[in-house]
Amino acid sequence: MTTEIEVISQNRAAIQDLLTKAQDRIAAVLPGHIKVDRMISVAMELIQGDSKLSLCEPVSIVKAVLEASQLGLLLNKHLGHGYLVPFQNGILTEKYKRPVYDAQFLIGYRGFVHLVMSDSPATSVYGRIVYAGEDFRILEGTEHKLTHVPSLEGRELKDYIGAYGVVIYKDGTPPDFEWMPKAEIDKVRA
Repeated sequence: MTTEIEVISQNRAAIQDLLTKAQDRIAAVLPGHIKVDRMISVAMELIQGDSKLSLCEPVSIVKAVLEASQLGLLLNKHLGHGYLVPFQNGILTEKYKRPVYDAQFLIGYRGFVHLVMSDSPATSVYGRIVYAGEDFRILEGTEHKLTHVPSLEGRELKDYIGAYGVVIYKDGTPPDFEWMPKAEIDKVRA
């Protein structure tokens, strides 16, 4: 019977082989500032550092790398642009008696900011957390306005009531924002 370590080793070799074979397809969709060798190298570093990614179906890894490439987002976890995330697909293989995983590409917060900043008239995008007891108001109607005076003391994450994101435009268009209360954030997180 093949051990999990042997499966990981075999899978890593298969993933490397498929990424090398898909190099031309990846290069065709990457923006000019990212080199295909770098994208594949970063992906392999992530896979070698995560045993569950190493157990992912190799084709799902290639698909996820292609998705990141099309958006021009590096998978470097320190940049926070995007992540390869293993999800158990519910299949238990007979050969190895182990669960099978598929990799999915998930865009990180900084990836969304990068996309907004590179393809839009925005000069700034930022988000903030609102804590209980802070001066926070939203005005709706003909004048869309948000005010927030953060407290500099006694803020604990457990006391947050929501969060908001703001985009500021280059052309002088009034800034826009989106508010999400804690209940909605918790629902999305779950």
